Amino acid sequence: MTIDEQKRYLFNRLELESLRFSEHNKEEILAFEQATSGSNISNYLKNEAWRDDEAGDTKVYLVRDKVENVIVSFFCSKLWDSL
Repeated sequence: MTIDEQKRYLFNRLELESLRFSEHNKEEILAFEQATSGSNISNYLKNEAWRDDEAGDTKVYLVRDKVENVIVSFFCSKLWDSL
């Protein structure tokens, strides 16, 4: 598969969604499992991300597989006050 084909495939299959877009996301993130050893990342998502996003400290986005309708990843960005 070429890079362009891979980009099209991912563009058509994945979507970003704000963590608090839906109350249902609260239930779904509890089922999120980290694929490799360790659990710090999934623990953050399950236990702190909603609160941080709600408080405005961090903006959290879910990466959802549109075909399977499951969360496949997430990312967050720390929000800073202006200096």
